[in-house]
Amino acid sequence: MSRSKLGVGASVVVALIAWAAILFQQAQQPEVGTDTVSGINNTALFLTTGAHGLSNVHYATVQALLEHHPHIEIHFATAVDVTPSGDVVNGRDAAKLARISSFARANSPTALDPVFHRLPGPSWEGALLENTDVGVVSLQLPPGYKGVASLSQQIQHSFAPWTSEEYLRIYRATRELIDKVDPAVVVLDTFFMPAIDAAREARRLHAFITPNTLVDNFVADQPWLGMLWKYPFVGTDFAFPVPWRHIPENALAAARLIWAVLHMPIMKAKQQFLREHGGINIPVDIVPPNVTCTGPMVISVAPAAKQDAELTAWLARGGKGKTIFINLGSSISEYNSEQASTMAAAIRATLEKHTDVQLSDLIASGRVRISGWLNVDPVSLLETGDIVASVHHGGSNCYHEAVYAGVPQVILPLWADLYNYAALVETSGIGVYGSRGTAPNWTVEGLTNAFLAVVDDEKASSMRAKSQKLSQKAKERPGRMVAAAEIAKWAGSGRADVSPE
Repeated sequence: MSRSKLGVGASVVVALIAWAAILFQQAQQPEVGTDTVSGINNTALFLTTGAHGLSNVHYATVQALLEHHPHIEIHFATAVDVTPSGDVVNGRDAAKLARISSFARANSPTALDPVFHRLPGPSWEGALLENTDVGVVSLQLPPGYKGVASLSQQIQHSFAPWTSEEYLRIYRATRELIDKVDPAVVVLDTFFMPAIDAAREARRLHAFITPNTLVDNFVADQPWLGMLWKYPFVGTDFAFPVPWRHIPENALAAARLIWAVLHMPIMKAKQQFLREHGGINIPVDIVPPNVTCTGPMVISVAPAAKQDAELTAWLARGGKGKTIFINLGSSISEYNSEQASTMAAAIRATLEKHTDVQLSDLIASGRVRISGWLNVDPVSLLETGDIVASVHHGGSNCYHEAVYAGVPQVILPLWADLYNYAALVETSGIGVYGSRGTAPNWTVEGLTNAFLAVVDDEKASSMRAKSQKLSQKAKERPGRMVAAAEIAKWAGSGRADVSPE
């Protein structure tokens, strides 16, 4: 079947693998010493894989640091994918950092320009696609035990997809960068295992920033084995608390993944190679007592009109609350032509029902618009008031952007934690699980009914009211500001006798 890139999934089983990494660390790794090397005061080094679904929270934190803690010197490093000819594949990171810096410094002119560093690749995504059989098709799995069982078979490939040689190369380059920058704090991406190793082995003070929720990361720490019977396990789409009839399946899904994590021969062989070439491990911290809850961490550098005046004018043409925003992600999963046709038919059916709702005969008339890549922060579009609903795949960033902006959601999940967010919006009354009963597949009827549910009748009004109430709470103190305050505090704990140049 021919395939067309209609959209891409950003979350990429983040919660499943991050939780598995925690469990693997507990079962396999010794404790790391608490003594740390003190770095240059007021200096922070961010290390990310380059996957936007994971690193957007790091960029949001950088924005808040520039605006509210301008004395902090920021270094930002990303692993990149390079073609045999030397072309950078995922080269948007430096430009993204520069754009955020430009807007932030307009509000905080004394802020220091962030310094961008390029680390050798491949990125986590690049390694996953190049080195494993975990592809865009195999990731699209149904919710419940069946889907979790299939993902469990892939977990050791996804856990750290780099070859041993690639891992060692990235690790060594990261260690060199840490020694060169000499930061007071290293800020990590939960999926960037070589960087985690480098920070730990260098005995550097470090912090993790993740877009996922507490239950995603710490479900195994809940009392009375709550992950089996109370909390919907990653990859299921059960309500919270888990209904009695679904407890057996929820427990089986949890047990299946635990078994898979504790029996990973490929990972154990890779660890042995790494120990033989430098004595490094693959650790992930689990530190519930030291966790800071931030609320939604979104990038919103300026009003949409300042970022893309033409697109904002197009939105305004339809009127307040008259546009449905469909944003299916930015990462490794693509949608096939059948899904694209189903989506197009559902858009047409919705427009035929509501002639005053914009969704680009429809493209030519300007009522439906398709963009390959947005040059504007999605949350700033949601905040215009012109968008009635956000339709997305269930990635944590998309979910939290809609929560922050107070816009109802339609979620079309494909795998793992995406199902949990789909169930969550329905439980919270702020959206619709648009493919319940058919996921990961879509139907025209299912999509159309989901779209209409967020623009019609009293139910839609209730979703808007609840979404706006959550938005007010989230904006009392934006998550990026909370994270920035924590990072600034740790960055200021370095050697007081040394300051950045």
